[in-house]
Amino acid sequence: MAPETFREKWGYGRFATLDSATRNRISLPDEDREFLDQVGLPVETGIYDITFDFPSDRLLTLREVYPKKRNVPVQYADHLVLGHNDSMFLCAVPITGIVVSIDKYGEGECVFVNSSVAKMAETVVLMRNGIAEGLAHPDENRELLHWLQEEVIRIDPHRVPYDERLWAGMIFELSSFI
Repeated sequence: MAPETFREKWGYGRFATLDSATRNRISLPDEDREFLDQVGLPVETGIYDITFDFPSDRLLTLREVYPKKRNVPVQYADHLVLGHNDSMFLCAVPITGIVVSIDKYGEGECVFVNSSVAKMAETVVLMRNGIAEGLAHPDENRELLHWLQEEVIRIDPHRVPYDERLWAGMIFELSSFI
């Protein structure tokens, strides 16, 4: 989704952005760099306490932020950290821009999130709005959960099966409390 379209459709709340100089230094596809510069990621998502609170002048690698008492899994060391919560880091894979979740405290389990930073941002805002809708209209939750699943697939029709994506697990967990 183009930055202008994203802002028109989803653009409310605070978004963390990268400055233009940083944008030119990071190793991500042009589309993702432009998105992080022009739109950014929602600072507070309302989804599993995920925050995107990176500094505007750089993206840290997983090696730089991984808990010091643990060794960073070498295959993920150069992934760029976009966000986090108590149990995971959301990282962009350099060059490809694929976004993955990396477990903070386990064995460094890696789970597919989205095929680009822009698609992850759209999915995050979709989920945030879906949770708010579910809490406001609990009598319609079955339809809402089905719609969220369809939208996650529409936003990112990537070749990774739906059941193996981070969002599939979150939508399943949502069914127990909204």
